[in-house]
Amino acid sequence: MSDLPQTIVCKAAVVMAPGQPFEIMEINVAPPKRGEVRVRILYACPCHTDEITQRGVDPTGKYPCILGHESCGEVESIGEGVITCKPGDKVIPLWEMCLLGCGVPTGMGAAMNTGKVEKGSTVAVYGLGCVGLACVEGAHLCGAKEIICVDINDHKLEVAKKFGGTKFINPKKFDKPIQEVIIDMTDGGVDYAFECTGSTKVMRSALESTCKGWGLAVIVGIGEAGKEISTRPYNFIVGRQLKGSVFGGWRSREDIPKLAQKVINGEIK
Repeated sequence: MSDLPQTIVCKAAVVMAPGQPFEIMEINVAPPKRGEVRVRILYACPCHTDEITQRGVDPTGKYPCILGHESCGEVESIGEGVITCKPGDKVIPLWEMCLLGCGVPTGMGAAMNTGKVEKGSTVAVYGLGCVGLACVEGAHLCGAKEIICVDINDHKLEVAKKFGGTKFINPKKFDKPIQEVIIDMTDGGVDYAFECTGSTKVMRSALESTCKGWGLAVIVGIGEAGKEISTRPYNFIVGRQLKGSVFGGWRSREDIPKLAQKVINGEIK
């Protein structure tokens, strides 16, 4: 029998068409090609991106598709030329580290790498899911003096305290746009705003809650297909900036092991 990796059969959650439910079915997984690694998945974490692809509102979605990119496990086999790992290697302490597959790096890196939050600055984070909470922690690690956490779920607002949030507001409790609330709270707007919901309306709120002159809004959430951001050109004339972020600006092979070590050392919650 050949020592080369063979095609294997495993179970996967498959979405056959937009809006269809997940189906558990057997699939064939080809042997790894040159430069590839085949991983036996042991733990996975659902991502909001999976949910919008399943619903059919992801503009890049292709079907049928297997979702679940936030996962980790054990190296099962390697392709020709792979020297950075070997069969049997664990892709780190698994039940915790699966969060490093997307959510935590995406949010934390948006603050640390894309936004480059400065010490002593003011920050607003819209949406306190996994990505938003990681963004709060990233801003805290950068030394932001004030981190305003925005969510319609009061329980999340309390959870954000553990990650460095300093103020907490629920848009449903105000009778005016949340950007106006933040402008008033900060006497002119925050230095940085991070949108982590995927709502184009919230993207506008994030931009318009930043200060004139240098305010930066970073779009982290994934908007639905066909939706557009609407705002006045005036916001750009006065110096407000809008920027996108993907995977927090990290380089996976170089940076994820470093983040994993920070988790092990207790430097990241």
